[in-house]
Amino acid sequence: AKQRLSQGGGLSGKDMVRLLLACSKLSQPDQELISLVAHALGNPAATKALSARSVADATWALATLLGAVPDHLRRDAERLVLEDSHELSVADLVRILLAFGKLSAQNPEVFQAAAERITDAADKLTPMDISNVAWSFSKAGLRNPE
Repeated sequence: AKQRLSQGGGLSGKDMVRLLLACSKLSQPDQELISLVAHALGNPAATKALSARSVADATWALATLLGAVPDHLRRDAERLVLEDSHELSVADLVRILLAFGKLSAQNPEVFQAAAERITDAADKLTPMDISNVAWSFSKAGLRNPE
C-alpha cells in the first residue's frame, strides 16, 4: 500500500479509509503510511465517492492518528451533519463529534445539529456514546446538550 501510494498509485478512497481504521487499532501505527493516506485523501477526487460512514470513519481516524484532517474532508463531515444527517447513523454522528473534539474544532452549528439528531435517537445511545458526546463538547469548549 505504501509503495502504491508513494507512486501516486490507485487505492480507492474506501481502501484508504480501511487502512486508516486498521492503523488506529495498532499500538505503533506506521506514521509514513498514515501520512501518505492523509495526503491522498487531501485530494477531493479521492473522497468524492465515499459513503457518509466512510467520511465519518476517515475524519475520526485522521483526527486520532494525526491530529489533523484535510480541510475538504472536514467540510464534507460538517456538511453531512448540517445538511444530510439522515445519511449518518447515531454512531457516525458520535464519531464525527469525537473527531471534532480531538481537533478542538469550535463549530457550534455542527455540534448543535448533531446534538439535536442524537437527542432524537437517545434510546440508541450507549453509555460510551453519551460519554464521548460530553467529552467532545467539552474539548470544543461548548456546553453539553441536555
